[in-house]
Amino acid sequence: MATCNTSTLLDSAKCFQCLSKKELQAVIAQLLCNISAAGTGGNTPVVYTADPNTEGLTPANAALPCVAYSADGSGSIYGWSVATTTWV
Repeated sequence: MATCNTSTLLDSAKCFQCLSKKELQAVIAQLLCNISAAGTGGNTPVVYTADPNTEGLTPANAALPCVAYSADGSGSIYGWSVATTTWV
């Protein structure tokens, strides 16, 4: 089994310091998708321009958790609510 400690995690995270806000948001979105969909096959993160709800965007599989992030990296990260089928 893999082990993880705070010191190793922080040291490994240093490589993300050179990423742009847009790149970092994409990485965070993918990590959140991987975590929320553990063991389910998951969804690919959705990229939005203004607002994922008004743009009518949905995950590939609406029955599974997903996240959406803005194309330019300046917006919020939204989570897909399976219960309400909306981005929150």
